[in-house]
Amino acid sequence: MKNKNKLIVILIIVVVILLLLVGYLFFFREKTYTITLDSNGGSEVPSIEVKNGEIVKLPDAPKKEGHTFVGWSNKEGKIITSGSKISEDLTLKAEWISDSAEKNEVVFDTDGLFEIENIVVLKDGTILLPVDPVREGYIFIGWINEEGKLINENMIVDKNMVFKALWISVDAETVSVSFDTDGGNLIDSIVIEKGKILLPINPTKEGYVFAGWVDSNGNSVNSDTILSENMTIKALWKEPYTCPKDCTPSEDGKTCTKVVTTSLVKKTTCPSGSTLYTPWYNSSKTVCIKLSTKVDANIRQCDTWDDAEVDYKDSKGKSWCVKTVSKKTTKVCPSGYTKSGDICKKTKTVNCTAN
Repeated sequence: MKNKNKLIVILIIVVVILLLLVGYLFFFREKTYTITLDSNGGSEVPSIEVKNGEIVKLPDAPKKEGHTFVGWSNKEGKIITSGSKISEDLTLKAEWISDSAEKNEVVFDTDGLFEIENIVVLKDGTILLPVDPVREGYIFIGWINEEGKLINENMIVDKNMVFKALWISVDAETVSVSFDTDGGNLIDSIVIEKGKILLPINPTKEGYVFAGWVDSNGNSVNSDTILSENMTIKALWKEPYTCPKDCTPSEDGKTCTKVVTTSLVKKTTCPSGSTLYTPWYNSSKTVCIKLSTKVDANIRQCDTWDDAEVDYKDSKGKSWCVKTVSKKTTKVCPSGYTKSGDICKKTKTVNCTAN
């Protein structure tokens, strides 16, 4: 009986040891994750294994004829860098830009934490941001540009840029800021330290120009606004062009048309069958004459020098006494105008002011 009891005790001890070993392997064994790399038409890149919480060491960039490698993006469309930490299995996709396309380069400054590879961006294309960096004892707020404005993923990159990581201490007093873009591109809310507000780069809205931010009371919000509590700010928009009053804008808004009026003006003309003539002996005088009334001046000179008759000389130097005809006075519109009753009208195109 003693031997049997002894055997049972040994078996129990063995089972406990096995259970402890299984528990240790299950709970304390270092986890690993698989990163599958989809080269998206480039050269094949094998999957890699990463330990839980380990900083990723990505393989050399793949090759693709006629293309420049941008980086590896995750399912959220963010670039995974060699400084990223992994806590799950991932499939990453290679991002490419044609070699023939115009490009800009974005540099990421982590404020001394670790180096993030520069990212090539299609000129006038939207930015692909890296995954948020991690820093012990700090909260990552986002990336800011040279003007100190927060970058968002809809930003258009039209030149080479430097973005810097913005951090606040985990012990800092914080407030949240929400952005109502009123139909513009979405901007995520942020949590920042109490004090001066952090504004994002200006949002965009098709057909409109950004005109600034206001708080819930309609007060202007700018980079000097002090925050002591949670706040929602709203974007203001205006038309891209301001046209004068009583002017009809064109389809693109750059110009407008308006009807302008002016008074009729007096105009002196000669009656039908006569022509306006300036006598050769008096350049300040004009008369209306009918050449059919000419008389050969070689036979006689003109008897008088008044408005009734003039001495007319043709291109060959021959002269005649010619009867004058009374001038006719009418009211007409200036050039470019059309008569409409007792006034003159024309449609005028006016340039509108860009906002």
